[in-house]
Amino acid sequence: METSNTPLLSHGGYRGLRSYKVAEAVYDATVAFCRRFSPMTGV
Repeated sequence: METSNTPLLSHGGYRGLRSYKVAEAVYDATVAFCRRFSPMTGV
């Protein structure tokens, strides 16, 4: 592993976090709800 002079730690990414997955599911459900019930969608 290469050592650098940065104060930041390496990370494995945020997409694997459970909180991210839950937030993404809530966002997707919100978008689907708004598209279905919002009169401004034009569909």
